[in-house]
Amino acid sequence: MPDRHSRFFNGELLAFIFTVLVVLASISASYGVSQHQLNQHEARLEQVEKDVNQNENLLIKIANDVSWIVDQLKKSNGE
Repeated sequence: MPDRHSRFFNGELLAFIFTVLVVLASISASYGVSQHQLNQHEARLEQVEKDVNQNENLLIKIANDVSWIVDQLKKSNGE
């Protein structure tokens, strides 16, 4: 019996199995790190989008105020 098992579980097979396990662990670790970085970037992008929207709203308000001021100046100059 021990002779049959030693032929089946030789060094090459054990090394191959170990290599496959290391490769799978590396792939899993890389995937986990990538997901974590993507989540961080997603949070940063959400903040940038909020800032851009606030800036757009502010620019629209400024444009409306400038239009109102121009209209008031035209009225006061008799145009």
